[in-house]
Amino acid sequence: MGLMNYILTGFIGDLNMIIYSESDGRKFFGGPEWENFNEDTKHVKKENLAYFCFCLFSMVCSDQNMHSNFRFAYPKWVKRTQKLYPKFGWAGFGEHHEKPRFLLTVPERHGTDMSSITENDIREFVEYNLKVSMEEFGIDTKMFFKTMIEDKDFTANVLVFEMLKDKILEMVI
Repeated sequence: MGLMNYILTGFIGDLNMIIYSESDGRKFFGGPEWENFNEDTKHVKKENLAYFCFCLFSMVCSDQNMHSNFRFAYPKWVKRTQKLYPKFGWAGFGEHHEKPRFLLTVPERHGTDMSSITENDIREFVEYNLKVSMEEFGIDTKMFFKTMIEDKDFTANVLVFEMLKDKILEMVI
């Protein structure tokens, strides 16, 4: 299928199949260190699971980058994305946001072959995201990627992450 084809045709449908918890109108999935992996992904076709997890990682990193580094634009971002994108974490005695790296490392621990995402998939993904402008939020798209790359928590000890980071560095910074 390919990563970009999955993003454009399958991701939102699979995302909408997750059973969420709610807190103040915000949807949460995952739990601590993505303890709900099996439940959250049971509806995703095996051949799309690596794509699904990568898309979740991208979605969560974008949201957390906006919240951490572009607070002036975050209210507009939330208004635009709140109905589409859940938060990664859990609610209970407050909201808890989990580190995005678990969206790549937990699937590998459960046997998901993340290497099915190729270097070409990553290149097409970064090219596509560079064309998607952050201008409506008053943010330079390259600056958006730069702040993400420089964040100490933007990390995951898996090959697909290293390919993503290298491609962003090559094409953006």
